[in-house]
Amino acid sequence: MCTFSKPSLGFPTRTGPGSANDTPCRNGDPAQPYAADTPFAGVVVAPMLRVMPEARTIDVHDGVSIALLELIPLHPAELAVKIDSGVDALIGVLDRGRITELLDPHRPSYA
Repeated sequence: MCTFSKPSLGFPTRTGPGSANDTPCRNGDPAQPYAADTPFAGVVVAPMLRVMPEARTIDVHDGVSIALLELIPLHPAELAVKIDSGVDALIGVLDRGRITELLDPHRPSYA
């Protein structure tokens, strides 16, 4: 189970330091795949990339906004990159694989 609080989430952008949640949610320690038929063992929270920037936030009322974020499923090796080398290294991995909020349950690891 993984719990995120607003301060840890930080409502990031994927363009520089602090661009993904500082604490990836992982399935165990060490991370294990969620099920036998999937390689994914954790997720990281990031902003949605396939929508226009103005569509990433919903203004509700009285200055209250809701940020729309994505959960990116990660392979164990990708989780290790985030934990061992930090968010900038993980962003490099995700960008190299052109990974977005669109789920491909069969995508390879790009770590």
